[in-house]
Amino acid sequence: MRIKKLELSNFRPYFGSVRVDFSTNEKSPVCLIHGLNGYGKTSLLLALNWCLYGHEKMKDAYEYFNINARSERNATMAVQIVFENKGHELTVLRRIACSKPVNSVRDLGAMELAFYEDGKKRQTMDPQVIQELINELLPPEASQFSFFDGEKIEMYSSDGASEATQTAIASVLGLTLLNRAQEDLDKYAIEVNKTRRRLLEHEEKGRDLAAEIQMLENNIQEALRQKNAIEEKCSELQLQENKLQDQLVMQESAQSLMADIGKLQEKIDLAEKNRAELAEEIKESTKTLYLEILKPILSDQLVEARRNRDVLMNLHVSSVRDEALAELFRKIEKEGSCICGRPADGQHLEALRRVLNPADLEPGSELAGNGLDDARLIVSQLEAALALCHENGSYAEFAARLADLENDIDEWATSLSAKKSQLGISDQEAIVSLTEELDRVQKEKAQAEREAGSLEKTISDFQADRKKLENRIKQLSGQIQGLDLLTAQVDILNRGSQAFGEIVRRSAVAKQNEIQDASTAFFQKITNKAFAYERMIINPDFSFGVETNTGARPPMQLISAGEKQVTALSFILGLNEYTRRQAPIFMDTPMGRLDETHRRNVARVLAEMANRGRQIILLVTDTDIAFGVDEILKPVIGANFDIVHDQTSLTSRLVRRQS
Repeated sequence: MRIKKLELSNFRPYFGSVRVDFSTNEKSPVCLIHGLNGYGKTSLLLALNWCLYGHEKMKDAYEYFNINARSERNATMAVQIVFENKGHELTVLRRIACSKPVNSVRDLGAMELAFYEDGKKRQTMDPQVIQELINELLPPEASQFSFFDGEKIEMYSSDGASEATQTAIASVLGLTLLNRAQEDLDKYAIEVNKTRRRLLEHEEKGRDLAAEIQMLENNIQEALRQKNAIEEKCSELQLQENKLQDQLVMQESAQSLMADIGKLQEKIDLAEKNRAELAEEIKESTKTLYLEILKPILSDQLVEARRNRDVLMNLHVSSVRDEALAELFRKIEKEGSCICGRPADGQHLEALRRVLNPADLEPGSELAGNGLDDARLIVSQLEAALALCHENGSYAEFAARLADLENDIDEWATSLSAKKSQLGISDQEAIVSLTEELDRVQKEKAQAEREAGSLEKTISDFQADRKKLENRIKQLSGQIQGLDLLTAQVDILNRGSQAFGEIVRRSAVAKQNEIQDASTAFFQKITNKAFAYERMIINPDFSFGVETNTGARPPMQLISAGEKQVTALSFILGLNEYTRRQAPIFMDTPMGRLDETHRRNVARVLAEMANRGRQIILLVTDTDIAFGVDEILKPVIGANFDIVHDQTSLTSRLVRRQS
């Protein structure tokens, strides 16, 4: 099994999307990812473990969420791993999508876990079922010997680590027949689980439907409670309305007086407004009062001026005509021909002279024309003065209307005062208060009745939805029969698997020498003290030790940190030789505490494993691969990446290193 691809989105320092394509070539299965401390090497190891096995607490997921992405509204943190296993492509995707900025753990969305086989998604909504598929692919106990932090592996060789070591050996080792038997049992369990998962999915749907029904029932009960409360309120408001109406009936005579008082007050208010308008009009009419006084004289003068204008107009027209005829006669006499076409001889001229009498046609149109313009101006001025009189209205008319209006106001005011005295102050206040209260109660009751009708419609809709869900549950109930039996079978199979686990643990004890020999083989290849240390020792209680060439076994607490790391690394690599799940080895800075010689020795061991087809992914600093380590690994390296870090935004990205 090899890792083909790793994709991260907003995970720790990796802001946005980051993708790494690993080498799956059998001849060069080693991949190096270079980065300084703090750039994000360990984050890649955490991403693998989180994608496969999730987190224990939501706080862990919150801390994994990239700090820059938390401020985005629809940010998503996701890790996807694509495995290549026996000709199949298996994909695990785990992500958390958020609908708002992530300011605390409470803002995180629900976690989604998906599993794909050759691009086809396993159609199940139960994350527990998917997690079981992942655990079958790579058990969590076995993964600790494939994906590990090189800085922490010495815990297997520290005091008090025997229980963890025993659990690890028991989970990944065992006799061939026992492993085969357990695999057969696991295969059968998988088949049973497939059926059980299908039924569980139906049961899950049933539980979801039941939860929806319960939610609808809660909504119905709450709506009924609100409707009953509103109906009680309507009843109370109806009683208040009846009581107020009875009180108003008792005040009927006073109410009639109130209506009359209101009408009189409206008349007085309107009359006061009209009086103010008339006073303004009187004020304006005084400006043309002198014209109104002179109106008869102006009217007579206008008649005389119009007559004079008409006389002058006729005189002007006649003068213009006579002048034109005289000019015509002179032209005929001068040219010797008439406009009618006859020669202008003495006889024809004499005839024209008799008709036209040109001796009487004397020019006078200029004098008549000047008088006509003056006459027209006088008429226009007189007409404007009279029009101004008509436009502004008569002062006497306005004064008369004002006097009538004031008489009406005095009459209405007297009647209003009498009615107010008849009503009395206390009755007036009581009627106003009762009327306002009745109006308020009626509006409140109408609003409550509308709310009750809306709730009635809501309850009806809820009940219809509940009926549909109940029918769907009835359909599902017939499909999940036999689930209890399958659950019992799965429980038996799980107990059988646990029993096999105990057998494997005991077998691991029996295989102790084989494990010890495999670990010793790696130990001898790595240690630079071969002359001092003969072999590794795994004691009956699964504690670690080393034995010198003289047979001495120095206490582990006395050996150096580097020697502890060599011991633990040898144990892990030896144990990896026996694991049933040949997963890739993904190591974070495995050579941190080792000297130059040990680093080159570890590189040679890893190169040998790579030559046997084992995929190895190393997270390293440039110091880790110095002293010739890179030259040893170079023939089996299929891919090289650099982690590029931005100190300003504290974000990282992966870039393929050019060879």
